[in-house]
Amino acid sequence: MKKFLLLVAVMFIMSGCNAKLDEETKELLDENESIQEVVKEDIIQDESGTQISEEKYAEIHGEIVDIFKESGKSALAIMEDGTNNPELFNDEDWVDSLGITFSPLYLAESLLEKMSEEGKVPDSMKEAHEYTLEAFGGFNKGGKVILNSIEDGSFNSQILNEGVDMMSSSVGTMETAIELRDN
Repeated sequence: MKKFLLLVAVMFIMSGCNAKLDEETKELLDENESIQEVVKEDIIQDESGTQISEEKYAEIHGEIVDIFKESGKSALAIMEDGTNNPELFNDEDWVDSLGITFSPLYLAESLLEKMSEEGKVPDSMKEAHEYTLEAFGGFNKGGKVILNSIEDGSFNSQILNEGVDMMSSSVGTMETAIELRDN
């Protein structure tokens, strides 16, 4: 995935995209590196099947929630640009930049799934963990619905709204996850 993201960044730079997009791409690549560091340092080094401490889980969860918030804000800001300037829906660079904003979310969702599969989640945090997975899944699914509608050229407002609703709903789910983690 990291090689793919670097390739995408190089492609953007070579295609002469604007400095703002270059900066956004660099920030997203940095976010992906930080997610991979969380995976490497906090999860992979532990033996499979060994739960991590509640404190360590809360720390990891906090980082994952930050990724959700920041990547979500980026995706929504890019989509808002498209809403304000519908010509962007036909701009390949704009569509690519929207797609890239979801990569940290996909990586974080993979980390959460890996934690579940390997039995890393403390029993007291399992409900918060499931809500977190649900939030990422909903946001990512909504993003895919939107991207598919844009990429196939349909721009169906009902489908686009369905994607936005999925993403909006996932924010409430994440708030529930945070409350469960903190209680």
